[in-house]
Amino acid sequence: MRLLPLLILSLMPLWGQNIDYARIRSGPGVSVAVYEVSPAASAAINSSRMANALAGSLSLFVPAGTYNFSTAITVSRDGQKIICDNRNNTILQFTGATNGIVFDDSSNVMYDNILENCQIVTTNASGLEAVKFNKIAHIGSRDKVHSNFITTSGAGAWTRGVDFISVQSGEISDNRIYGNITG
Repeated sequence: MRLLPLLILSLMPLWGQNIDYARIRSGPGVSVAVYEVSPAASAAINSSRMANALAGSLSLFVPAGTYNFSTAITVSRDGQKIICDNRNNTILQFTGATNGIVFDDSSNVMYDNILENCQIVTTNASGLEAVKFNKIAHIGSRDKVHSNFITTSGAGAWTRGVDFISVQSGEISDNRIYGNITG
């Protein structure tokens, strides 16, 4: 008899809170905050933690904020997704002479990878490719780069905005590329 009131009390903190139930149902992914990727962390720490997040989850959600990274974010699993909260306020900022996001299936064939709603920025004058799909040729890939901003900050420069290598059936849609893109 006493367990029922405890159960009800444990649910009470959810009442009255602003919860986006549509986002929960659609399952954007596990928040990178679970892996302690944080706007407050250093670029080196975020790079390490993001690698752990990608190793632990197929679909990652990046909440609003500016996240610094010293190395490329490399996706190397089939069906992996990085979905940011909003391309206006979720910034993945690369501080090193590096690529930004790399989808690399050199060790195994990957399909259906997605990058969506992110702002991808370099502050380094020797930034490489903002988004790179480095994939061996295979049929049926439905990779997608959708609704992202690709830009630079300060002296930063990308050599390329989005680079699809050997991707079949890939989609690039509703992206904005501006700033210092040298290639």
